[in-house]
Amino acid sequence: MELHIGSDLQYIRINGTVVGGLIGLVLFALSHASELARGLGALAG
Repeated sequence: MELHIGSDLQYIRINGTVVGGLIGLVLFALSHASELARGLGALAG
């Protein structure tokens, strides 16, 4: 029983880390959208 719960908690922990990281990346990209767009434009041109 405890082993099963432990593996579930491990899955939830990893899943939360991945989702939290993705949300952080999206928020970072949104808050820095103008700088990122300017940087990409400089690379393209």
